[in-house]
Amino acid sequence: MSSHREGDGGFFGLALLMVCALGLVLRAVHLDIPMRYDETVTYVSYASKGWEHVTSNYQNPNNHVFHSLLVSWLTGWLGGAPFVIRLPAFVAGCTLIPFAAWVGSLAHSREAGLFAGVFVATSPILIEFSVNARGYTLMSLCVLLAIGIGMGIMRGRRWIAWLALIEVGVIGLYTLPTMAIPWLGITLWLAVGVYLRSSAIGARAYGLIPLVAANVAIGIVVLALYSGIISNQGLEAIVGNKFVAAQPLGTFLMGTPGAVADVLQHWGRGVPPVLAGLGLVSIGAGLAVRGGQREWVLILVALGVGASIMMLVTRNWGEPRIWLWVVPLLSITAGIGVVELGRRIAKRRHAGLGVAAGSVWAAAMSVHLLLAQPVRASLETGAFPEGEDVFSGIMERYQLGDGIVGDFVSVEPLRYYLRRWSETHEPPPRTALERIWIILNENDAGRAAEVRNRLARMGAPALEDSNPVFAIGNVVVYLYGRPAGSPDVRLLEAIDWHTGVAGHVDEERALALLFEVVEETASPLARMWMARCVSLGCMGYQPSESSASALAGEVIAEVRELALAGEIEAAFLMGAAHDEGVGEPVDPEQAVSWYRRAAEAGHVLGARRLGSAYSTGRGVARSDSAAVLWWRRAADAGDATAQLRLGESYAAGRGVERDSAQAITWHTRAVERGNAQARDALELLSRRQSRR
Repeated sequence: MSSHREGDGGFFGLALLMVCALGLVLRAVHLDIPMRYDETVTYVSYASKGWEHVTSNYQNPNNHVFHSLLVSWLTGWLGGAPFVIRLPAFVAGCTLIPFAAWVGSLAHSREAGLFAGVFVATSPILIEFSVNARGYTLMSLCVLLAIGIGMGIMRGRRWIAWLALIEVGVIGLYTLPTMAIPWLGITLWLAVGVYLRSSAIGARAYGLIPLVAANVAIGIVVLALYSGIISNQGLEAIVGNKFVAAQPLGTFLMGTPGAVADVLQHWGRGVPPVLAGLGLVSIGAGLAVRGGQREWVLILVALGVGASIMMLVTRNWGEPRIWLWVVPLLSITAGIGVVELGRRIAKRRHAGLGVAAGSVWAAAMSVHLLLAQPVRASLETGAFPEGEDVFSGIMERYQLGDGIVGDFVSVEPLRYYLRRWSETHEPPPRTALERIWIILNENDAGRAAEVRNRLARMGAPALEDSNPVFAIGNVVVYLYGRPAGSPDVRLLEAIDWHTGVAGHVDEERALALLFEVVEETASPLARMWMARCVSLGCMGYQPSESSASALAGEVIAEVRELALAGEIEAAFLMGAAHDEGVGEPVDPEQAVSWYRRAAEAGHVLGARRLGSAYSTGRGVARSDSAAVLWWRRAADAGDATAQLRLGESYAAGRGVERDSAQAITWHTRAVERGNAQARDALELLSRRQSRR
């Protein structure tokens, strides 16, 4: 390659264009990856339901609101194909490349910016989230833009730059509330910059006014944008969900080394060890070598301080992917380090040498990405790589009305594919025999156990007694005729979201599934569940004894008949009816008898309720040890309330020996499943532990 001066804008512009094209291609070839759990939930549960639903519901953090609005608008216009759903993340991920180069050139030089663009273009983790319909690349872009705009402000640009900063801050925070982590660091950096730029106290105070005003404006606008969610579900839905809720300080500090290790592994996932080592050397050089990048080091220090403060306040590291925004910044730092090392080795500026090194990196990473396929191999956000093939196998034999039983990671993508298929195909005729497709991922013991438990509750035969219809990789697919009178698959899934067995408590999804079954079928079990929810005020229903009694009265005879015939869900509902006085007179002994039938057959809620009966002595002789026995069965299955009760038993030494470590473990599991009551109990327990 020939040598060029750094000031040759045409040369670097062409080189950056080639880097952007490479990054676009590396992302585009991965757009056909099978849909993943998180992105199907984003689309099916939020974006596909329109902007009003998106802006007023935050049952779980799958709703990255601004990103969901973009997906909703695009899919409403272009349809719900996977590439359309992924388009906002894809565009943001591609745009990261030139903006990383822009910020790198502001921080150091065009050459450093070009290297930053190369690193961003070929980063496996950035490529992965560019083809994953979540808001992480959009937030990362907002961080980069905020830093670039802030550099302009530090160099004398005024009100237009401040307006741009406000806009970027609002978009970032409306996409992901965790944007607050880098935003605090950016605010600290700008404040320090204003302080250092002036010597007079008055000038310093005056200089801070625009920064304070910008943050106040951002706060007002962001609160206004989130007002629909806050009025509908409360501020706790945004700042108190299980992914961001504060942990006890001791628990947070003990988990910090592991969390940091997970984040570091996340950033470098898919990078070959040799290249990862070279990247670390470049980052170290970018921080250590003095070559005009002091402003950049100050930015990184401010971001680090801001992140540390936020972590001490929130005491929750969250998922490693919320730190994706750091990867472009590390890429810029590495770009600075490569340029500075090259200048010291070559003893002069030599653009050709730098471009040659960047070309080698780009070629090596491109070959690795295409041969090793680390992006396709990732299980991030609930990957179901066999999903499309499994769906194709099912559709060869599908009949209208077929149900699907599987773990939550597999069922959501399959439902998405079925929804897409039904938009373009004439459905086959409904058969008299109701059938169920069983999806069993034998590579995940926990999720396989979840499926087997749901089948047992349906009265289906053991999988070992049947031959699979087909298998793809580790996924084995069975087909059963649904036993007469057995609960609808969607009802069982609704109960699992209600209890947390499905992974975490999600009352909105539970209600949607329950309502779907009630509307589409004459299931007495679903209607009895609705009666319970109306009586107790669960799944979002307003409590009403009169409405509950009317609903239960219509179906209680059918439920009793099913329970006597041995149907597990019906047995539990009869226990609940006698326990809660819904459809039957209150009779604690009868309630315990029915709960026992359900619990001994593997019913999770039956086990929890039987444990509670033993704990209080209601309908049975009081026994703390028996209570613990049954709570443990439910807790092991994933019931969040049973996990809380088991943690309380260990904390108080009721039915088991007092064990603070076990108490914290079970409380933590309950918090992770979304039990709000467990969060306060865990904090109190940890405070007591720290005082000892």
